Amino acid sequence: SMAPQEAPDAVDQGVAEVDVAQGEDPSKNLHDTVLVSYVNFSGEKKDDDYKVSYRIDHSITVGDLLKDACNYWGCSRHDYTLCKIENDEPKDLDGFMEHFLQEDQILSP
Repeated sequence: SMAPQEAPDAVDQGVAEVDVAQGEDPSKNLHDTVLVSYVNFSGEKKDDDYKVSYRIDHSITVGDLLKDACNYWGCSRHDYTLCKIENDEPKDLDGFMEHFLQEDQILSP
């Protein structure tokens, strides 16, 4: 279980990275948990990095997760975005807000 962490100071822009945990039933190839990192890409030497995990199901969209994560950290979803890490590089999911998280193009099985 994860204790709530203090919300980071307000910043102009940032990114939330999504890491994925496999579901318990490997035959379904669906994810039931995602780990969202709040990362502040500022010019400062130390970047902020906070994490929260979310349980998800087939009905959760990228936009739903962004809204929930921004509400958790008290920041505007208009100033932040969700990114999927592919080959150690962030891929912006801004164009996928209506897509379900469990779609193959969002969270690969």
